[in-house]
Amino acid sequence: MRAGLLEVLTGRYLDGTPLENVAEEDREVMSIRDHLSRLMNSRADALVHIPTHGMPDIPSLFQRLPYSLDTLAETAEYLVRVFEPRLHHPHVTASELDTGPGYIRMLIQGVTARGEMVSFSAWLRSEGMVRISRERS
Repeated sequence: MRAGLLEVLTGRYLDGTPLENVAEEDREVMSIRDHLSRLMNSRADALVHIPTHGMPDIPSLFQRLPYSLDTLAETAEYLVRVFEPRLHHPHVTASELDTGPGYIRMLIQGVTARGEMVSFSAWLRSEGMVRISRERS
């Protein structure tokens, strides 16, 4: 089974999908997606013993746009590199969306241990929430 420990313990993914409803070969990517979501929705300094775990204050990044886009991408790439070891050679880019103020999209790309290239979109809102979805090619 390629699901992560949390998914095995709860029997489902973050979106509520039961493990048994997901094909064996898709479980690792779904688990990575879930972990990225938890990682991007946690905040730096929230864990005293791991102060670098989590994103910085998102609303303050929005106040410094467009100058903070590179910082945001660099921070997210660092977090993926350090805290999601199942995603090798991560690369993150960030861009402001034209849908109105208060939205940023990050593209998170990397390679799984099986050599599969995967991409995820991270949608950031100015109030601080991050939603992660898998990009299909």
